[in-house]
Amino acid sequence: THTALVGQPGCGASTLLRLIAGTLRPTSGDAILGQRRVNALKPARRPVLLAGPEPGVPLRWSVEHALVAAVRSRSMDREDRHREMTLAAARWRLDALLSRKIRTLSSTEATLVEIARIDLLRPAVLLADRLLERAGAAVRGSLADELYRALRVHGTTVISAPASRDELAFTDRIAVLD
Repeated sequence: THTALVGQPGCGASTLLRLIAGTLRPTSGDAILGQRRVNALKPARRPVLLAGPEPGVPLRWSVEHALVAAVRSRSMDREDRHREMTLAAARWRLDALLSRKIRTLSSTEATLVEIARIDLLRPAVLLADRLLERAGAAVRGSLADELYRALRVHGTTVISAPASRDELAFTDRIAVLD
């Protein structure tokens, strides 16, 4: 499923995503994923990936390095990892950018790298905090469509704070925060 958290600026959507991810600790109450209370779990032990508009890897890395690092986290042999990385680079139109450093990419290109990383990581739960915010307005809708279709195929649950109204068309539920 895909649930979008919407509301006025400052309504707490980003804060809620960070509480679920474990990068913020609740002052009271519990964070529960499925049937499991996860307050005491370290962020790295939670079955979630928090992704935002900024790349989740060092800017000095090349695009290829970022994709290889993502696919290495999955248990598969070297040949399969290489095949998966090559397919993701082609799917997200990154073939020509593989040798470039992330810091030299346009904002839309950097967003594509982050989307390809998410596709390769295949998280159980994706917490998308304005993930497509830096992508150009002309491509944001098509990127959202491609990304959220791929995540449905992988069986990923998505909780997002969308960057634009365009993304709301790809959600199953909308929670309005006040």
